[in-house]
Amino acid sequence: MKTMKKLWLMVAALSVTTLLCVISASACTMVYVGSDYTADGSTFMARSEDYSNSYNKIAYVSQHGKHAAGSVYEGCYGLTHTFTHDSYAYTAVSDDNTSGVCPDCDGTHAHTPMEECGTNEKGVSVSAMVTLNANSAVRKADPMVSGGMCESDMATILLSEASTAKEGVDLLLNIYNTVGAEERSGMLLGDQNEVWYVENYTGTQYIAVKLSSSMIAINPNMGAIGLVSLNDTENVIASDKLIEVAQQAETFVGDAEANTIDVYQSYCGYATRTPNARLVGGVNYFLNDSTYTADTLKAEDFTISNVKDGKIVTLYTNIQNNLGAVDAQTMVDFYRVNGIGNTGNLEWHIFQISPNGAMETSTIEWLAMEHGQYTVAIPYFPVLTTDVYEGYKFGGESATFTTEKPDSLYGAYPTTKRGVAGYLVLPEGWENGYYWTVDALSNYALSDLCSDADREMIHKQLAVMQQLCYDKAAEMQKAIAGMSTDAAKEYATAQSAALAKQAHELTLQLYKHVVTGEHVYGDWEVTTTEHFRIHRAGTVEFARIPVDGSSKMPDDYMDSIEPYDYADLKPFSTAYLPGFLADKYDVSIEDSRERADKRCAGSLLSALERTVSGYTTCNETSRDIHLKRGKVHYALLPVWLLSTNWQGKNYLFAMNGQTGKLVGDLPTSAGKFWGTFAAISAVLTALISAGYLLFA
Repeated sequence: MKTMKKLWLMVAALSVTTLLCVISASACTMVYVGSDYTADGSTFMARSEDYSNSYNKIAYVSQHGKHAAGSVYEGCYGLTHTFTHDSYAYTAVSDDNTSGVCPDCDGTHAHTPMEECGTNEKGVSVSAMVTLNANSAVRKADPMVSGGMCESDMATILLSEASTAKEGVDLLLNIYNTVGAEERSGMLLGDQNEVWYVENYTGTQYIAVKLSSSMIAINPNMGAIGLVSLNDTENVIASDKLIEVAQQAETFVGDAEANTIDVYQSYCGYATRTPNARLVGGVNYFLNDSTYTADTLKAEDFTISNVKDGKIVTLYTNIQNNLGAVDAQTMVDFYRVNGIGNTGNLEWHIFQISPNGAMETSTIEWLAMEHGQYTVAIPYFPVLTTDVYEGYKFGGESATFTTEKPDSLYGAYPTTKRGVAGYLVLPEGWENGYYWTVDALSNYALSDLCSDADREMIHKQLAVMQQLCYDKAAEMQKAIAGMSTDAAKEYATAQSAALAKQAHELTLQLYKHVVTGEHVYGDWEVTTTEHFRIHRAGTVEFARIPVDGSSKMPDDYMDSIEPYDYADLKPFSTAYLPGFLADKYDVSIEDSRERADKRCAGSLLSALERTVSGYTTCNETSRDIHLKRGKVHYALLPVWLLSTNWQGKNYLFAMNGQTGKLVGDLPTSAGKFWGTFAAISAVLTALISAGYLLFA
């Protein structure tokens, strides 16, 4: 899940603009499958990293000794950690900071941005994390700790330090005990011997459970641990005041004398809500049926417990498996379930951990970029991997949003941002990035621009590539068994990189085919495309075209809170101003004229384009627009303004003082933000008269 930037709130009086964008909701989905259910006795632990559409991820190998013994690591939001030894090497996937600026905290100091998964040279695998939601009462009883453990730092510290999964658990819980946590999380740590799952809903309280071989667990941001006896000290580790804090919050469910607590009912904010669609879909996937709905799936159907009939038993859930023996394909297909696979997927990973054989070959890490239904999971032997395919490392630039239709939709797709229709244009050179290529394909395939036949063809070709990866993983495992360590490292690194390159090239070829009609692979033949010349002409009269006359405000905000009802315009009088702030225009008529002209031309072109239909694509080749300008008037229009600062980043909200239309740029968690916003809404009293120039 994406780290939230710190938010501080203040009211400011400025002028205008709309951003009614809702950033894609974070929606990570974790799944664990014990070895009793699997075809080869392996254990599976997996998670999707979800945040937003078109948000680049990079993959790499963090080399041994990157952090020297005794060096101090400073994370995104104030956590510091002193390394006890030279850091272990590990595979990693992270947010893209190749520009030199961390996309999580905007910092430039030496640190890693959100590293969410990997396996280190000791065979320890980490998947961190799924964000949890606590009920309001326990939040007050045990607030989060500023400068505590964040998701952006978790994998970096644990993979660098831990030589076993249990050692990683002990290190994490020690940080919770001595420093605390700034974010709520559920995370997995595993090795050949065991897999642990750790939850913390509050700043200092936590619980860790050693997952059994006879269970399936799913956590799509809802929490997973239910009724647990804390007396099972071999398999359960809990903070000293886990029960006490829930009692103070008056949310405790359990038996304090028996030392049992239902963590889900006591701490989780979802305990009083219906399960989300990803949980229902995941449980039904393993059930191989559509038995459950959000109304019928109850907490006891999916939460982890070690209590039955008042007695301690082996940890279990009631999630049933009717799919037969689970293998890598079963797990890959889990991330193709509707909802679990979505455009918010940034990457997803599956750790297939065998209890048998050498540690160096016991773990296969399946790594996939972007939407689960339009990508390929590539197998790696992470302990042997010394480098990854270059396509994983491409980054530095972000996609850009524009309201102007690009000359070509190659490398762009239609979307809506902050309530405004437009196009997202991928960064220059995007074809070199594996993430961006899958992003381009998935967004096009899911749009109305892609035909059902092309969509079916995409799935078919990707399935062939995925099967090649399954076959290659088995081949690699056999080949490595007879090699020296150095030879195995060279072989495993090269084979996985070659698979990733092949999958990347196929994805790009499929994209070129469906977007441009080029057939550049397989036995396809060249298509014939008919071209037509279309001419349109028209005249449109515009009156009172508003242009922001203040250089202090972003123009898009001013544009977005429109329209105003000019029928209520009154002659200017200073009597309107007492008690309010007024912002006089400082942009001249000449400097504003180009924007007015551009708005008129854009509206005319849009009107003409709507008269053209029945074609697959329509691209403008030429235009000849003649503008006859009229008078310009200066007007003051009412705007409500709120300026906030959340986790180090400023957010501006503006409201049309006449219509109440509100726009603003939301932080990564709309729920967390609006909870705070509601508390300060009473001070939203800064009304400004913003300066506009009205062109006729």
